[in-house]
Amino acid sequence: MIKTLLKYFIVLLFVFSFVFDSQGQVTTKNEVRAIIDEATTVISPYLDTIPQLKTGGNSTSAFTLMNRRVFKRSSSNEYLSEYNLQKSEVLKNDWGIDLNANYIENVNVPEENVIDNSIYNRRAQVGVDWNILKSGLVENRKEAQYYANKAYLADKLHLEEDKNLFFLDRWNHIVYLFNEEKLRMLSIREGLINEQIDFARSLFFLKHLSKEELLKYESTLAEIGGLKNLYLSYNDQYFYEIDTAIKINDLPLYDIDYEKLINNFNSPIRDTIKTILEEQLALKTHWSRNFSVNTFARYNTYDLSGISTTKRNFFTFGLGFSMPLPLNMKASNKLEAIQQKIEYSKYDDEAYVREKNILNLTYEYRYKLKQYIQFYQKRKVYEERVRKLRILKNSQSMAFNPIKAHQTINELLSIDLELIELKQSLYLNLLKIYSELPYTNTLDFVKNAAVPNYADSYNNVNKGVYVWTDAIRNYSGNFLQEYAELYNLNNLIIVQPKNDTLQAERYNWVPKNDSIRLEIMIGNNQLIYHENPKEYLQKVMINVGDRKINALHLDVEPHVFDDWQEKKVEYLEQYVEMLKKIRLYCDEENIELTVSIPLHYIEEYTMEIFSISDRVYFMAYENIKIEYITRKVTPFLKDYKEKVVIALRTNDFKNRIELEEHIQLLKKASTVSSFVIHDMESLIELDKKTLLNEEY
Repeated sequence: MIKTLLKYFIVLLFVFSFVFDSQGQVTTKNEVRAIIDEATTVISPYLDTIPQLKTGGNSTSAFTLMNRRVFKRSSSNEYLSEYNLQKSEVLKNDWGIDLNANYIENVNVPEENVIDNSIYNRRAQVGVDWNILKSGLVENRKEAQYYANKAYLADKLHLEEDKNLFFLDRWNHIVYLFNEEKLRMLSIREGLINEQIDFARSLFFLKHLSKEELLKYESTLAEIGGLKNLYLSYNDQYFYEIDTAIKINDLPLYDIDYEKLINNFNSPIRDTIKTILEEQLALKTHWSRNFSVNTFARYNTYDLSGISTTKRNFFTFGLGFSMPLPLNMKASNKLEAIQQKIEYSKYDDEAYVREKNILNLTYEYRYKLKQYIQFYQKRKVYEERVRKLRILKNSQSMAFNPIKAHQTINELLSIDLELIELKQSLYLNLLKIYSELPYTNTLDFVKNAAVPNYADSYNNVNKGVYVWTDAIRNYSGNFLQEYAELYNLNNLIIVQPKNDTLQAERYNWVPKNDSIRLEIMIGNNQLIYHENPKEYLQKVMINVGDRKINALHLDVEPHVFDDWQEKKVEYLEQYVEMLKKIRLYCDEENIELTVSIPLHYIEEYTMEIFSISDRVYFMAYENIKIEYITRKVTPFLKDYKEKVVIALRTNDFKNRIELEEHIQLLKKASTVSSFVIHDMESLIELDKKTLLNEEY
């Protein structure tokens, strides 16, 4: 009996412990789910709005950084240039003519035994001396040129001195601006971690996160704190005025243009300076400096003493010449020549050292640029990871892990911080090169860096897609958004019917930023007959609401009318008139006007269509031969190349690979770089068939 009771007790104890344990597990799971849901809400904005990384930018801002001046410093070369110019001006106006006068009074002149006219009581002379060569007209002209040359050289030295004077401030200013951007980025990372660390601790206590993962959060916070202190301590010491107009993200990513850099080494200014230095030697050793030729004219008056005292007045003219001994003249000229050779040999030596330094700096610059490109590609990988996580989140998949998502975002922001560091290094290096380059105050030796996107070998074209109502009806907005982003479809031409049953779903998936171009398509062939198309357009466009759009796209096709062949010219004239009216409407709404037309319209009318429209989409359907399409679009490339877009249809290709390859071949043959695909739904279907290895 006791054994039986003991057995029942053990069984009941086991049952109760199982029930309580099950309830505890359910409670824990609920807590974990609640934490994950809350963490997902916090991380969602970071997944949905990844900042785009720009490599283009404002070249004016970059030039401002290189030439910043926040204080005035006087320079000896500045005054020297002014002095030499004034000296040159004085010498130019000095003809070597001197006015002279003298007066002599003799005292106690004997009046006896004086031969007539041999002694005078007083004498006065007034005259003009003119030195023609040495110390006169010719030498002054040479000296004037010599000092004008010195002024030019002083100006160029002042330009170089200016770079040295302001180098340190420009350096510190660049560091300050980049530090501000780094501090902003660190604050975002810090805020993200602080938002997530409490969730991480809770999950750790609930045994759903390892201690190692929790320590990563804490160590990252400590690392961020150390970096913030480092950048703040530097910026706190900067006391000059800050140029708030310069934004780091707007600064272009530059590469070095070697050809133009070498041209700077052999610039006309450098040749001019060398020529001037040689000219200075010629001026200093000019033969006229060794010969003296002067002429004079004087008026004389004498008060004579003697038996028959009288006054005598007369004019005197004369010519003088002098020269050094030939032996000494040759030696002096040789000495001058050696001295001048020393001067421009020194100039050549300095130029060689500079060129060597610049080439070393250029190598360093390009090495940093290579690192930047590597990190840029790494960022692309993380962008793709974020995109996949966003898909999981938006589809409410149980596979979505907000902790993993947070780690991915944090790593992406860490890459961005490294990219800012590398960009700072590039600009500091650029400042060194600019400061070393002689006699230049432009950035003509740089060009925009070409950053390849290795994640997509077909990214060298602008690609868009027509979006019909079926695609919006059959696929979710999240799917369409991710699909467009995956394939870089950055131009969406979305059809807008007059009576819209999908108004809420039609545009809510399109990002509201400048990365996507949105065109509203209106397809009504009868619009060509409409006396006032503006009325119809307003009724259709009211469905768009206040959504910002880039263009109104017309898909009006008179060529499908039964009597097209007989009335082709008439229809084209009506089409052009319709476009002119709609152009006025677009101008009022401040939007572009784009159209889709076939390749076979009469060239004269197509030219008119180009002149009215902002873009023309050539529907290259059925006959997709490269030669045919290229021949048809070529007449419009000279004047309207930027307006030409080629539209291709998925039905004309077996699979997606063939379509993409055809686009590349067309780009190479026609030089057109903008394409649009007809249409989103059929493109998705083509992808499916490509994956299944089926022919379309």
